[in-house]
Amino acid sequence: MKIHKKIMIVEDHPAYREGLKQVIQGIKNLDLVGTAENGKIFLDLLKKTIPDIVLMDIVMPEMDGLEAVDMALEMYPGLKIIVISGHSEEEYLNIIIHKKISGFIHKSARVNEIEKAIKMVIDGNQFYSEELIQLLKIKHQKIDSNEMPRLTQRELQILRLTCKGISITGIANELMLSARTVEVYKAKILHKTGQSNTINLIVYALQHKLISEDDIHND
Repeated sequence: MKIHKKIMIVEDHPAYREGLKQVIQGIKNLDLVGTAENGKIFLDLLKKTIPDIVLMDIVMPEMDGLEAVDMALEMYPGLKIIVISGHSEEEYLNIIIHKKISGFIHKSARVNEIEKAIKMVIDGNQFYSEELIQLLKIKHQKIDSNEMPRLTQRELQILRLTCKGISITGIANELMLSARTVEVYKAKILHKTGQSNTINLIVYALQHKLISEDDIHND
């Protein structure tokens, strides 16, 4: 029997919060264990119940999502958080990509994309919406004129799987390698490309045509 996963919604807009509830009700083995209108209420809820995954808005009264993300991850580093925001301003994107979140969805996302993001993150993967990828791609249009680093075939394999949002464990299983070996390869790829995290690696790979836009997420 599949284990049920617990989820919380942190969203100040009643109508959108209700819409997210309906999406969650349509996903098997997923239990809504709490909702909060701001980050402060969310942190109070965490004292009673620790969810497996959180859908987190950014702009909220009293305590916004960015502060709540930092505090929640400090208390529970393994918490999986998907940021959901209608904001695409550069200031928000710069902050979001440097936080240890598991995914990002734009509020314009359709139901099937929200479901896909939740399922991928529950499975230990990452999910970044096309809106975020495109905005970051535009923001980083200038490509360094220095010679591109030489990646081995194995590194290219792992790069492409990483850009799909597949977890270290998932990549290890697919390529029949140990998780530790995949971690070493990923560290080498980040070092060679000069990137600091997965989302920046995706942008780099798109810019340098190491992947196509169709390669970004699993179907």
